[in-house]
Amino acid sequence: MKNIFLKHLDNQKFYISMLLMTVISIAFFVNSCQDTFGTDPLVNKVPVDPKDTIQKDNKLHAKQIYWRFKEIVKANQIKEWPNSITYINNSAIIDTTGGKNIIWLNLEMKADFITKFSDDEKPDSADRVEYLKIKIDSLEFTPNQSFSMDNLQLGRYSRIEIYNQQKNKKYSFEGSDLMNRIRFDISHIEGKISGNFLFDFQQINYIKTIQFLGNFSIYY
Repeated sequence: MKNIFLKHLDNQKFYISMLLMTVISIAFFVNSCQDTFGTDPLVNKVPVDPKDTIQKDNKLHAKQIYWRFKEIVKANQIKEWPNSITYINNSAIIDTTGGKNIIWLNLEMKADFITKFSDDEKPDSADRVEYLKIKIDSLEFTPNQSFSMDNLQLGRYSRIEIYNQQKNKKYSFEGSDLMNRIRFDISHIEGKISGNFLFDFQQINYIKTIQFLGNFSIYY
């Protein structure tokens, strides 16, 4: 009889212990649960990156970009280019954080010529630039310093296509196929980046165009 009483007492202790453990587990779970809506005053909110909450984004998208292009056939023969332009890409991003000048530039366009080459025109005028692509990726520049546009490792790429209307033939050049340079200047007061670029064909004897030039103004 005594053994039965002790066994019953042990069973009660076991059930009481299990009940206490269950209550403690539930209390721990409730207290440790995070409130995803932030309504629980005991929840500690830790941002993924504390810098994201105190630093502003200094990358500015260009508001307006103006381009002007010229073809040089001879020393004194400059042609405005062209009759009409279709822009495939025309965008820029500027970052002036910490006094640095960094630019992302993406220009891609195609010429839509209204007039075509006729028999009475000089062969020197047959070449026309038909397509142009310039892509600059995060270039830190110093005003009035020029950069080549043929270094993929540094995020600079260019491509230009010339169509000879007399021969009905197209020529395509990219990267280091020819000399090309681009230069930037900046006015923080005006919020403006200006500059120019150059494609030089003088070392290519089957191209009548000597140079293709461009000037630009980027407002941010």
